[in-house]
Amino acid sequence: YPAAERLAAVNCPTFVLTAETDPLYPAYEPTLAAAGTDAQGHIIPGAHPLHAPGRRGEYARVVTDFFSQIKPA
Repeated sequence: YPAAERLAAVNCPTFVLTAETDPLYPAYEPTLAAAGTDAQGHIIPGAHPLHAPGRRGEYARVVTDFFSQIKPA
């Protein structure tokens, strides 16, 4: 899926999230760059926490931190 091509049309806070062992990890930098200067990104060390239930709090914390920074329009 050509996500980087579509991101220029997105007009809302954007968060690009990956993990070091994610098969899509090589697309992280170009996707974050395509998302624009206001986009935020995060690389989770090792495997994605969704595949390790004991790490779900780590995943939730990263996503919650992103949403807590969004200011209402």
